[in-house]
Amino acid sequence: MTISVGMDHGTGTCQVAVFDGKPQDVPNQNGDRATPSSFVFTHAGERLFGQEAENSALLEPDGYVTGYKRHLGDLGWCFTAPDGTQFSAKELTAIAVGHLVATVERFAGEKVTHGHFTVPANFNDAQRREMIDAITENGVTCLGLLNEPTAAAIAYSLDRNPGRPALMYDLGAGTFDATAIAHQAGDLHVLASDGIPQCGGCDLLAALEDRCVREFEDQFGFRPTRTDHPLFMQDLRITCERAKRSLSVRKETTITGSLDGRVLAVRITRDEYEALIAPIVAPTIQVCESVLDAASLSWGEVDVVLVGGASRTPLVARLLNDASGKPPRADVDPDHAVARGAAIEAARALVEQGATPTAHGVAILPPAISLNDVAPHPLGCLSVDGLLGCKRCSVIVPKNAPLPAKESDIFSLLEPGQRSALVEVVQGQQDASPEQCHLIGELALDLDPHGPIERRVKVTYAYDKSGVVNVVAEDTHTGKTATIDLAVDRRKETV
Repeated sequence: MTISVGMDHGTGTCQVAVFDGKPQDVPNQNGDRATPSSFVFTHAGERLFGQEAENSALLEPDGYVTGYKRHLGDLGWCFTAPDGTQFSAKELTAIAVGHLVATVERFAGEKVTHGHFTVPANFNDAQRREMIDAITENGVTCLGLLNEPTAAAIAYSLDRNPGRPALMYDLGAGTFDATAIAHQAGDLHVLASDGIPQCGGCDLLAALEDRCVREFEDQFGFRPTRTDHPLFMQDLRITCERAKRSLSVRKETTITGSLDGRVLAVRITRDEYEALIAPIVAPTIQVCESVLDAASLSWGEVDVVLVGGASRTPLVARLLNDASGKPPRADVDPDHAVARGAAIEAARALVEQGATPTAHGVAILPPAISLNDVAPHPLGCLSVDGLLGCKRCSVIVPKNAPLPAKESDIFSLLEPGQRSALVEVVQGQQDASPEQCHLIGELALDLDPHGPIERRVKVTYAYDKSGVVNVVAEDTHTGKTATIDLAVDRRKETV
């Protein structure tokens, strides 16, 4: 007997839902359905999360951190607290997940043992593995990772008859994803997906902050920085966030700040703001068109559904209207659809595993939805180009291949008497250079140097349902195989 929990740990805010016959949002201890994904580490040694962290951001500007989700998988990034303690993005995520688990347990009165968690569709293998690690470190079994726009599509399709395909336009705080979905007779098929990793509300806010900092520099002759002027910059961030939200409903606003007696007042109109953010938002339309093309669909064949808090920006709706010839649909909650879809999928996954989903101790059944997602990135290895003599990416599992996916390829050895074969597993486009690829890890297969010259190495690449990679290499002469936990191996090499 297990409650069905869906968790959306977003870059800007976190949402949690449970399925009790229908998805239900779980409020935090303040009664809010959304919790800021923020921390404050105080000089007194306290660790604050969520709204409490936002409330203390001005009091402890050097102990404030947000946006760390963007750095999952980046082994070179860390946040240093005032006491000198360093936290990786995975460690901060694990602490945040612990808070979300406690929120559900307080609400449901039951221990959380399993959950479905969401990630951006464009997350790479290292990011997905670190997310799973952050979950399991809290003693929770991860039922699977669900791509955020796919989760939103589940919630969107729950009360709708099968019919028209949908294009999920997901612009959150940190990332952008576009996903084409087909819903027919209980089957939810992802047709194609693509995205921009560093594109979201954080970037819209940064553009507004930069505009104000440039104005300060023009007026007073120097440029404030977070290192030298943490209180001013934190206050400016908060004021710009309010202005960003205000400009979604008002035509103009004024951003103010003060530093050592120097008073800044910047009047911003919506037109000026949209000119600032147009270079950030406009590429999302190109991604949508690429996804539609990959799915063999046109704008006229799909309903465009807005997901993610930043999708509320009026410029988004206008650009989508211009591209598609019709306004996007706004009948799904852009902030909570992802967590709700994950809760539905959690109930479905529990049934698949032979468990019984419950709500308040009573057994429930999830809706009869069959879900099929796609590979987030092309998967392959670096191989030597025989003509050019340089390494290039050889794609084995193409992007948008249905999950789970498994493909094999056979490679010749480079020279007689070769004692080992090194497989560099990457996510990248066909024929891309090593610098253009994401290196997942290396797999070393020991070989018999006295084996026949015609020996080959067979490499099998696989994505599981969560978009996580597994690779096995086999010596076709001896049948010997080698496989590694790619994420763990990657960390050891980096250290």
